Amino acid sequence: MVGRGVNNGDDKALARMFREHSDAVWRLARALGLSDAAAEDVTQETFLVVQRRWESFATGSSVRPWILGVARNVVRHHQRAASRRRARMRVVPEPPAPEVPSGEVERRQAAELMQRFIGQLDEKKREVFVLGFVEQLTPAEIAAVLNIKRATVYTRARAAEAELARFAARVRLLDTEVR
Repeated sequence: MVGRGVNNGDDKALARMFREHSDAVWRLARALGLSDAAAEDVTQETFLVVQRRWESFATGSSVRPWILGVARNVVRHHQRAASRRRARMRVVPEPPAPEVPSGEVERRQAAELMQRFIGQLDEKKREVFVLGFVEQLTPAEIAAVLNIKRATVYTRARAAEAELARFAARVRLLDTEVR
């Protein structure tokens, strides 16, 4: 592994080092306080640094401690950068909350309820409901889009409307219980 080195085009050596030591680098990063995602980033960055600094590795020394030393430095760099970002964010004042017109709140709540309803429909009823009631297609157009009979469109639309009525009744009941 030390012969050619990873800077001289020995990608296999770098890949082997990554396989052998990446778990240890990740564990060290987690132990030093990084999140899983940050530990993943630090692991990748560590091996990029290892590749760039391969020439500084002392021949005859053990590779694992050297890689973990590099990892420790990368973790510290990552933590310092995160600390600087947090400090900059404290300097920036929090923007005021946008004023939401009262009607907008009700529209958003209604849209969320409709999304919940649409999400609980089976696929066939959902297609007809969305095409007819949301996209405003005619039954003939829906039948053409879905390649089904117009009578099937009517049947599925009526079933979806019945489910909407039951859904609305459940929502009203829950709303009454909350008050």
